[in-house]
Order: sequence, then C-alpha cells, then structure tokens
Amino acid sequence: MPAFVLKAGRADEAAQPELLAWLRGEFEAWRATDLPGGSRVEFYEGPDHYFQAGFVPATPLALYFGGNVAPSVIGDVGGWIHSVASG
Repeated sequence: MPAFVLKAGRADEAAQPELLAWLRGEFEAWRATDLPGGSRVEFYEGPDHYFQAGFVPATPLALYFGGNVAPSVIGDVGGWIHSVASG
C-alpha cells in the first residue's frame, strides 16, 4: 500500500539549530526508505508536529492551543488520496 509520510519542521534556525537538523534528518531518512509505488514523502517548514501554523520558535506552550491543520497539508493529503484512489 502506498504511504504518505509527512514531517513537520517548525523550528527557529538560529535558536533551535539542533532541532531543525534532527527534523530534516528524519525527513531525509524517510526519503531514503524504499516505499511502495505511489508513496509520497513531504517536509513542511511552517507547521508544528500537529501540522498547525504557529509561532517560531516552537515551544511546549504552543501545544496547549488548538488550531486547524495548515491548508497546504490538507491540500497535499487530499490530492494524494485522490491520485492514489484513481490511479
């Protein structure tokens, strides 16, 4: 079965370089994985790990405030589902 792997990477490059490097490393590890045909791996710079927009640098306090999933993530997932279902 195809998979859609989403990695979020909201981190301040100046204040949180180790976090950003780790997030990008995780993304690259997924890209290097042998996934089934139709799979997709995406990295989102802006959203947090709940795929919500928010402030930079990301702090644990942000986890207490709800929000909607970023429209770009919704569009990508919806488009991928449509392409896999019709492919």
